[in-house]
Amino acid sequence: MNLPVIIDTATHVDGFIVGMTSCDGMTEATLEDMEGQPVRCQLRDGVQAAIALLDWSMPVRVHGLGRWRREHDGRWQLELVRVAGWAAVDEAAPDEVLAVLMSPENGWAKLPNPQEEWRE
Repeated sequence: MNLPVIIDTATHVDGFIVGMTSCDGMTEATLEDMEGQPVRCQLRDGVQAAIALLDWSMPVRVHGLGRWRREHDGRWQLELVRVAGWAAVDEAAPDEVLAVLMSPENGWAKLPNPQEEWRE
């Protein structure tokens, strides 16, 4: 008999919040990842309040403890993320980001030690 392999590990997922439910004091959100797969997310109180106020058309990155199950064909399936925090994902195109970084007015020249700031 093959028992399923399940691990819990630090995980982050990018996607869009597509739904929220609350039952017995536990709030869960459904995140649709960038491949269109649904991801179940358990939300802590502070995270839940912040995500509930989001514009759901904006992509987010959630991070926390992910529960992964290894399928019989060897693929890993993310079952659940216990969300510890989240951040908005910047949708700027790479050429826009590079233009800001290459601009002489980007603020780096005003720092006392720009290379040290970059390393940090």
